[in-house]
Amino acid sequence: MTTNQSDVCLKKQERRAECVTRMEYTIYTDGSAHGHLDGDGATKSTPAGWGFVVVQGPTGLNHDNGEEYHLDYGRVITDTGHPLYIGAEIGSNNTAELSAIYHALEWIKSSDATSVAIYSDSNYALNMVFGNWTPNTNKKLIDTISKFAKEVQRSVTISNAHIRAHSGFKWNEVADRLADRGARR
Repeated sequence: MTTNQSDVCLKKQERRAECVTRMEYTIYTDGSAHGHLDGDGATKSTPAGWGFVVVQGPTGLNHDNGEEYHLDYGRVITDTGHPLYIGAEIGSNNTAELSAIYHALEWIKSSDATSVAIYSDSNYALNMVFGNWTPNTNKKLIDTISKFAKEVQRSVTISNAHIRAHSGFKWNEVADRLADRGARR
């Protein structure tokens, strides 16, 4: 597909064969913990959940365009014996935000995506996974996710960006509701 064709596809959001040869998606992730936003006082049994929504097509400056392609949500797993355990020791907003990115990366790895933008309203989670921050807490979880992100980035171009929380951005609000649903599981 030529650059001109790509521009036309993005403007018209067409699904012709030449428009879908490069699979590009935008993913909005979020985490939720009931009663413990920063982990202070959180325990293994604190209800925390993650959620993400995959959007196909340009989302626009206000993050309200494009089409929902996939969504998922779940509970933060803190039981080391559980087969889906990825390293969270407590249920907190931070472990939920990190878990959301992990599960989005799982979707990316299993998809036909060639290019993905991940948005999160957690600077903490983005910088721990993709940036240069060094963890003081959640070390096992962050190590697992950071290594997995590097693995996925070998075959898929992934960019990431912060988005303001609770600011009316459609797709971020969808991810927020999914994370809340995951915490209530």
